[in-house]
Amino acid sequence: MSKIGNRISQALAVSLGLPKNYFWPFINESHHYMRISKYPPILNDQNKVSGNGIGPHFDYGFLTILLQDEVQGLEIKD
Repeated sequence: MSKIGNRISQALAVSLGLPKNYFWPFINESHHYMRISKYPPILNDQNKVSGNGIGPHFDYGFLTILLQDEVQGLEIKD
């Protein structure tokens, strides 16, 4: 995942018209971690989804890589 993150940061820099390794000084000594989170839906008495599985929160850091599947739910607020 670290290699993928580095490649994504390079692509991001190039897409912004910056040198490929522009972000390297900011991320080369950063810590990396992997957190596995499951976001099960909250079901009501009729077995219908009635709420978020984890609720609103912040992902901090430079880059978050998520596995996308057929279950919708990710929303990004700015």
